[in-house]
Amino acid sequence: MRKDTIVCAVAFLAASALLSSCGKTAAPAQSETVTEPSTTTVVEAPVTTEASEPTAVEADAPVVGETTTKPKKVEKVKLETKPEVDVFSRMTVGDLVSASNAMISNADATLDTAALGEHEVSIIYDYNGDIQQQTVKYNVVDNTAPVLFNFGGNTLVRGNAFELDDYISYADNYDRAPTASYTGDLDPYTTGDYEIKVTVSDSSGNSTDLTIPIKVADSVGEQVIDAGTEMDFSTLSNYTAGNPLRGIDVSEWQKEIDFASVKGAGCEFCIMRAGYRGRDGIVEDEFFARNLESSKAAGLLRGVYFYSTATTVDEAREEATWLVGKLNGESLDMPVAFDWENFVSFQQYGINLNDLNRVYDTFASELEKNGYNVMLYGSSNFLDTFWNSGEGSPARTAKCWVANYDLSFEGVSYIWQCSGNGKLSGVPGTVDLDLWYQNAVNPADIPNEAPPTAE
Repeated sequence: MRKDTIVCAVAFLAASALLSSCGKTAAPAQSETVTEPSTTTVVEAPVTTEASEPTAVEADAPVVGETTTKPKKVEKVKLETKPEVDVFSRMTVGDLVSASNAMISNADATLDTAALGEHEVSIIYDYNGDIQQQTVKYNVVDNTAPVLFNFGGNTLVRGNAFELDDYISYADNYDRAPTASYTGDLDPYTTGDYEIKVTVSDSSGNSTDLTIPIKVADSVGEQVIDAGTEMDFSTLSNYTAGNPLRGIDVSEWQKEIDFASVKGAGCEFCIMRAGYRGRDGIVEDEFFARNLESSKAAGLLRGVYFYSTATTVDEAREEATWLVGKLNGESLDMPVAFDWENFVSFQQYGINLNDLNRVYDTFASELEKNGYNVMLYGSSNFLDTFWNSGEGSPARTAKCWVANYDLSFEGVSYIWQCSGNGKLSGVPGTVDLDLWYQNAVNPADIPNEAPPTAE
């Protein structure tokens, strides 16, 4: 074989090897939940092939041989991603990537999880100094069942039509109009005790069931609001776990308060209502200005709350702006409390639970921009059901002022409203009693892990 023939043959083999090792990208599968197998995207690095000079031979001499090195082992870039993510979950590109042997350059980029369906995101990665970009798909899904709540007092006056929405409250994390239905025998014309099974379903096929009793009677009877057992303020001294401060929260319902007597009885702080949203707009609490000034003069630590009925971020921003104006730079010792309690027939508002969370977020953001910390007020039932939807919900991320009148309550709280039927010198009638675990840093703390039984 001639020398020039040998050189051509070697060049042809080297070119063939390079063509056969061109990078191949396996398209990533759409993601499942975290528990499902991950999709692996594999990108092969180019093969490096080396060829030695051909052995020199005389013309027309038989070929003794030709030498080439073996191709180096192909190295692969591996990206494993989660094909499914929950709607409204606060996730980044780094959260989406479950495993990789490359450094993810845009790991902090936020994923779009606001709408159901298929989405795409570009993952930028650094593999041994080589910057690459890969587009992957993920599916946003709703796997969360609606919440369903019954307030009790399930009496239907005989002869009246039965309206299911009068007896239940429900909402979904995504669907703004979940549907409710019931099964069971119920005769509105015959007195007696009945039982029905209620089902609430969302547009993603998730559902929640609840069995509730219905009494058909000739009259509803007196409805009593449970404010807890009558409790003297001195009883709060029995609660020492977590070293809480003892205090009260007040509004115009208490009328004129003698704060000097309140302080003398051992009260250390007071949270007062600043205002509320009425039918005609925002209304200032009649005694707010007086309470704010008098509690300061008595030497009490002070906080305020706003009773909100906002269902949009615009209304929440309006309420926060109004409150900032009323405070007019007044310093407070406690976070401002956002009090939203309108959960009876929640479905009437046509909003989902994410909408409700954004209402809180907007209120808090406006207050924080003006130098005030914020906390969320609510009963333990509502915090656990309506507010606790999604990993970014306020019930999981904010300081919580929790109302629970069970004196053996051991839940997590920044402030515990332990009675709505308290007695304290200087306050006409009854007043709410509170324990403030001021050393609690975040909701993960359990300040009142094992409070002693009140005497």
